[in-house]
Amino acid sequence: MTPLEEILELYKQALKLEDVPEYEDINIKAPDYDIFKNIKPKEIKEIEIPEEGDIVEVFPSPDGLEMIFLVFRKYKNGYVELLPVSKFWELATPEDVLIWFEGETYIVQTDLGFEVPEEDFAKRFGNRKVFLLGKLDPDQMKEIEEVYEGRKRGAGGMWGGPKEEFKTLESRRYFSLFAQMIEEEEKLLELSAFFEKHKEYALAAAGEEKTWGEKEGIKWFYDSEEKRLILTPEEDLVGKRKRILLEADGDKVVLFEGELPKKIELPLESYSYFLLERSLRVEDV
Repeated sequence: MTPLEEILELYKQALKLEDVPEYEDINIKAPDYDIFKNIKPKEIKEIEIPEEGDIVEVFPSPDGLEMIFLVFRKYKNGYVELLPVSKFWELATPEDVLIWFEGETYIVQTDLGFEVPEEDFAKRFGNRKVFLLGKLDPDQMKEIEEVYEGRKRGAGGMWGGPKEEFKTLESRRYFSLFAQMIEEEEKLLELSAFFEKHKEYALAAAGEEKTWGEKEGIKWFYDSEEKRLILTPEEDLVGKRKRILLEADGDKVVLFEGELPKKIELPLESYSYFLLERSLRVEDV
């Protein structure tokens, strides 16, 4: 195999969470899957308001590779544009910009960007966290802008071969994440509509509503300040394939489906203890 083919093979193996071999003639290391072991606590900071130039990481990644983005632009319509950042700089194309960040070389992929609402930015990635890793300087941002707008050629000298396959796989990664975000947004709208439609459960109940409860092995807590519903399955349910849903008067809305994690967080503007207590169900998948 050529050196580029070997690097592409490293990339593909990392996506599958396999053991990644190291080649002496290739200046690249296997991705560090256990990120928290090598980061000091003071360096771990969850992002609140994204700013242009921020380098952020979505954790955990949906696959074996770290998922890092540059907050490239903030628009007046309330959206921010994210550009993917990869450590596989050897596979750069003319659309990619080399950057030096935190002692390592990366590429910013100007051709694979997508937009995310700025409001509740950190909550747009499901149950994942968004960490602020650092910030690019103005000179780096200017170079990225020039390549993005076509005024300058990026780092890669050619297309085709391993680089083309790399771009195809990268585009699938980020499209998958973007599609998940849209699906999550639709689910949240459905959940809000469910609570609004069946709010008579809360209105008919006497006394003050509790912010916590438990049913069918699922504990919940409603954070009224953050407007988030937090579900914590019992230990014997964690890892099992289940469907958590609400069902009332023939209406159903799925809160989660798949292998149960230790914690599930859902943005929720309206809350009713009595509706949850009456309608929460857990089914096998």
